[in-house]
Amino acid sequence: MSRYEFLGKRENLRLHRKAVLAEIQSHRESLLAACSIVNDAEDLDGEYIAVLGVKLSEGLIELKGIDRKIEILTRELGDE
Repeated sequence: MSRYEFLGKRENLRLHRKAVLAEIQSHRESLLAACSIVNDAEDLDGEYIAVLGVKLSEGLIELKGIDRKIEILTRELGDE
């Protein structure tokens, strides 16, 4: 792979990272709203909260993988 291909791949990963991060932040905000302390405990939607928690966790795992790939490409490019 040429240097330009590495640079292009890293830039694509950075753009994907931004999209994943925006999704994570959206799930986080939704989760915080669903768990609001102003709601009574019996009004909480446990299934919705669980789904949000899983999606948040999956997003964080994906984000870590993207960060590792970016780190590797940066190292390969010598741009540390």
